[in-house]
Amino acid sequence: MKKIMIICSLFLFAAVTHAQEAAKVELTKEKKAELKKMKEEHLTASFTDAGLTEEQIAQARATIEGAMQKSNELKADKTITGEEKELKKKAINEEKNSKLKEIMGDKFKPWNEIRKKQKAAEEAFASKAS
Repeated sequence: MKKIMIICSLFLFAAVTHAQEAAKVELTKEKKAELKKMKEEHLTASFTDAGLTEEQIAQARATIEGAMQKSNELKADKTITGEEKELKKKAINEEKNSKLKEIMGDKFKPWNEIRKKQKAAEEAFASKAS
C-alpha cells in the first residue's frame, strides 16, 4: 500500500511540475509587443467602462505605474528571499488597491471585475504558443 501511495505521489508531483513548465511559455518579441498593446487597450477600456472621470483615470494610472515600479525594483532585489519578496509584493498590491479604492470610490468594484476578466483574456493570449 505504501508503494502505491509513493508511486501516486511521484506521479502527481511529475504532473504538477510538467503543468508548471508548460505554463511558462516563451513569447516572441512580436507576441510580447502584441500582449503589451492588448494590456494597454484593456486598461484604457476598463477605465471607460467603469465610468471614471479624466482626473480619476490620471490618478489611477499614476498609482498603477507607481506600484509596477515598486514591483520591478522588488524583483531586481537579489538581497531578499522569495518569501520576503512575496510579503512585500502583497503589501505593494494592498497599498495600490487601497489608493485605487480611494480614487474610484464606488466604481472600484466594477472596475476590478472588468480587470479580472481582461487579465484572464491576457493570460489565455500569452499561454498560446506561436
